Amino acid sequence: MSGIVGIVNFDGAPIDRDLLTRMTESMTFRGPDAQQILSAGSAGFGHTMLRSTREAETEKQPLTLDGKIWLTADARLDGRAELIAELGKRFETPPSDAELILHAYEEWKEDCVKHLLGDFAFAIWDSNLDRLFCARDHLGVRQFYYHCANNRFVFSNTLNCLRRHSHVSNKLNEVAVGDFLVFGLNQDPATTIYADIQRLPKAHTLVVSRDSIRTNKYWQPTATPVRYKAAHDYIVRFKELLTQAIEDRLHTPNISVMMSGGLDSSGIAAISRKAVAVNAYCVVYDSAFADDERHYASLVADSLQIPLEFLQGNEINQHNNGNDIGGAPEPFDVDPIYAVSAELVRRCASTARVALTGWDGDTFLDETPRHSFARSLRNGNVARLLFDMTRFVYFQHHPPPIGIRTQWRRWRSPNSSRPPYPVWLNHDFSKRLNLPERWLRLSEDGPSAHPLRPRAFRLINSPHWDALFSRYDAGTTLLPLEVRHPLIDVRLVDYLLGVPVIPWLLDKTILRKAMIDVLPEAVRTRPKSPLAGDPGMLLRHTRKFQEIDEFKPVSTICSYIDRKSIPRVTEAPDSNQLCMNVRPFCLNQWLTYSHS
Repeated sequence: MSGIVGIVNFDGAPIDRDLLTRMTESMTFRGPDAQQILSAGSAGFGHTMLRSTREAETEKQPLTLDGKIWLTADARLDGRAELIAELGKRFETPPSDAELILHAYEEWKEDCVKHLLGDFAFAIWDSNLDRLFCARDHLGVRQFYYHCANNRFVFSNTLNCLRRHSHVSNKLNEVAVGDFLVFGLNQDPATTIYADIQRLPKAHTLVVSRDSIRTNKYWQPTATPVRYKAAHDYIVRFKELLTQAIEDRLHTPNISVMMSGGLDSSGIAAISRKAVAVNAYCVVYDSAFADDERHYASLVADSLQIPLEFLQGNEINQHNNGNDIGGAPEPFDVDPIYAVSAELVRRCASTARVALTGWDGDTFLDETPRHSFARSLRNGNVARLLFDMTRFVYFQHHPPPIGIRTQWRRWRSPNSSRPPYPVWLNHDFSKRLNLPERWLRLSEDGPSAHPLRPRAFRLINSPHWDALFSRYDAGTTLLPLEVRHPLIDVRLVDYLLGVPVIPWLLDKTILRKAMIDVLPEAVRTRPKSPLAGDPGMLLRHTRKFQEIDEFKPVSTICSYIDRKSIPRVTEAPDSNQLCMNVRPFCLNQWLTYSHS
């Protein structure tokens, strides 16, 4: 993931090249191959290069084709051949992704994003129009932050880079602080933990000129029905799209794969192995409780003949002291509990510049039919209801999930799914921001996001989705590693949102069928099952958690919490309480290192 930064002074003031250079150099950790700035008059761009594709071997950024329109981009494009055909241009050598974006802008201007697929965050300065055009990819894999005030616009894909600008203050966004303490993460996709730094939401463009700044949402997921006459055609098309998504994310000699013993990541490793060298890494907890991941992951690695390294999750979680929290651009609430996640990324970076994950197969490949049953019942379509329930029994060989027990639990305990509210919040802070009302409003069950695919649509629009991508970003990991997610491919997502739930999304049927003769049968037919134990609860009686209970608060945090009211995390009765009560420590650590 390359680093991008830019400054545009719409009042006509010249660019401070020394400042731009310092901001660019602050991102060399994510772009060690080349650093370059380009400025003219009141606009300047900086770029740090990470060469992670074959096409990027000779790429130079910031890029201009005519000296009037400039680009700086952190981008990896899908469907390159199709885009080149749409552009109708002939290239003597394969163009870089940055070149293709710039050609697309010249051809379609703001509509260029409608022709782009992939993971990207970029900015284009059009001196002909005195206008800056910025964009972030459909699903928010790449990051884009900005500061706008007093005719000055500053942007970067690295939050801490913006903080080096003298006009960007360290003032905290108190709503985001409150959201972190109550929910564990910011609920607003357009803001950050800093009052002076905004975030461009996924699937949005941003156009900035002297007189205006406007955003536009250019894409949103839809569930356009996919219908084939032959069942085999569903599998063939799925496998075509999955293979295309993986191959578009390779273009590199070797990769790391974050591989469990499950279907999603194992299937990605198997298809990748046909094109590049693969090193796999798997987190296991078999030193702490019954855990089959080692067995199943070993079956996959042996079948594919790829190296596989195991990380003992409980040992790493127990001995890591949580200092990584302070280096993060924003606070995260589970870092002390699941320190193995950061170690997994470090191991991947030790052998490759590109890592693939199997995230998020659960969202798009697995859906309950209860919602379609309920829809048929509400509409009085008894025939359809009986037809779908009969098909479910035929494919699954057991009675359909009607959801009576779930509805009974919700009736008996309507707030059972609501996260607990912290008892240790500072009273004045909580009252000033009206946090109890915000907690009630944002945690209540709203209307279904979609009648047939509510889970998928709810998760795509969840702040948890954005938070996960930011955790994999080099601005957080501080590693020259580009983490790519083949299942988060717009073409594949559009397809999976449209295929019939019965039978294809029942227990990942479509993926299981596609993996015949690809994965070992024991893995392909393995039932999905949760971990036998809770990694966080295993830490309650360790010295690490005793130190969390004993943390000394910095002065700033006392405006947000009542330190004496925080229950001991070593006595947490369940995982929800544990995660909630460790947040003050996480915020305290983050404030200690980020504001020292």
